[in-house]
Order: sequence, then structure tokens, then C-alpha cells
Amino acid sequence: MTRALITPRRATTMSSCRMRATAVSRSACRAASAVSTIPIAPSMTSRIRRCVAVCNISERRVNGRGVCRACYRRAMPRPKPVNAPRLDRLLLDDLTDAVPTTLRAHGDFEALAFVSADEPHALQGADLPGLGLSECTLTGLDLSYVRMIDSHLRETRFDGVTASVLAAQGGDWRDVELRSSRIGAVELYESAWHSVRLHGCKLGFVNLRASELVDVVFEDCTIDELDLGDVKATRVGFEGCRIGVLEASHARLVDVDLRGCDLDQVRGVASLRGAVVSFDQLLGLAPALAAELGLRVE
Repeated sequence: MTRALITPRRATTMSSCRMRATAVSRSACRAASAVSTIPIAPSMTSRIRRCVAVCNISERRVNGRGVCRACYRRAMPRPKPVNAPRLDRLLLDDLTDAVPTTLRAHGDFEALAFVSADEPHALQGADLPGLGLSECTLTGLDLSYVRMIDSHLRETRFDGVTASVLAAQGGDWRDVELRSSRIGAVELYESAWHSVRLHGCKLGFVNLRASELVDVVFEDCTIDELDLGDVKATRVGFEGCRIGVLEASHARLVDVDLRGCDLDQVRGVASLRGAVVSFDQLLGLAPALAAELGLRVE
């Protein structure tokens, strides 16, 4: 085996390379030492110690925020779950049949079933301000041009009612159901709704402006125009609904779930803060959002 001959010139070159490597290593050590001596804020130090103690890791695995990756992920804000409307099942049994024409203004009626198969138009155009109903049902009646202003309804169900125009503004409705009904225009502004369910209804114009809605559900409803301007709504849900125009200007919304409805047009989109929409709905709202913010999309 032949051995490589090391000439004096080659030995000098190797020696100089070793000297340079040693100098670079010493410089790196001095730089690392200088960095390690940089003072750390007391708050950062306490966070590092707490993270090392709790997570049982070394300090070199703690990032610049003073926490490890696991603690950082736990500290990240998580999406707040949407609180669904809280409604109890409405049970109305052992009701006494009554004639709809017995209803009168400012009268209180309890545990009655108002059905008029022979004369469904008996209440048409009735003036019933201040009407009070508790544990009652109204089935198959024509409520066209009925004025139920400032009505007080408790545990009451409207089933299969029709109306071209219905005035019921300023009402206080609690545990009320409106099922399988057709109404052209209904005035409900400045009302208070608590635990109200609308199921399978076809509605034209619904005016709930300046109302208070708590635990309200719209199920399988078709609404041409829904006015929620200046509304204070909490835990309101839409399931299987279609809304032509939604007016939401100056609305105050909390846990309002719009994911279950098709929205053709939204006015006052900037006031939808507090509502929940799907990604597809967000794409549909993008032009309205851009117009509301004054953005030019080119």
C-alpha cells in the first residue's frame, strides 16, 4: 500500500485550514454565549418555567412566546358553539270547542279550541286589540284583516290559518306555534316573542322590525321578505327555509343561525354581526359586503 507524500507546502496549507476552522468555532461559541446572556423578561421567564414544569419538556423546546406548541394550541381561541333555540314541546289536550265569534277585544280565553268548519270566514275583519289566549288552538280560520294589536298569547297554536293581511303588532307571544299557514302580509313590529315556532308556513311580507326575539325557530318556511331591522334576536334558527329578501339593518343578533336557509338578497349585511352563515352563504354575501364597505373589486 502506498502512502500519500505530504510535501512541506501541503502541510502548511493543512495547518492554515485548521487554524481558520478553530477561529470560526471560537467565534461561534462567543456569539452563542453572548446570545445566552441576553436578559429575558420576568413574565417570559415565569411562563417558560411554568410550561417546562407542566409539560415536562426542556427549555429549548419553548418557543419565543414563552410556551411550547401544545400550550400555544390550547391557548388559541376556539370557535364559540352556536346556542340552539330552547323550545319545549307544546301539548294541548282536553280543550273545549268554542265558536270563533265569541272572541272579543281585551278578553281572556283559556283551554279552548276555536274551529269553524262551516264558517271559516267568521273572524274576517274582526277588531280584537288586547286579546288574551292561553292554552288555545285556532284551526282552519281566515284571519284576513283581523286586528290583534297588543295581544297576549300563551301556549297557543295557529294551525292551517290563512290571511291576506294580519295586524298583530305590539304583541307578547310566549310558547306559540304557527303551523301550515298562509299569510300574505303580517305586521308584527315592536313585538316580544319567546319560544315561538313557525313550521311549514308560506308568508309574504313579515314585519318584525324593532321586536325582541328569544328562542324562535323557522322550519320549512318560505318567506318573500323578512324585516328584522332594529331587532334584538337571541337564539334564532332557520331550518329548511327560503327567504327572498332579508332586511337586517341595525339588528342586534346573538346566536342567530342562518345556515339552514337560502338567502336571495340581504340588506344591511353589515348588521349581521352575531349571526352564523355557511361558507357558501358567505360567498353569496361577498358582493353585498364589498358594497357595504365601499370596496371596488376589479
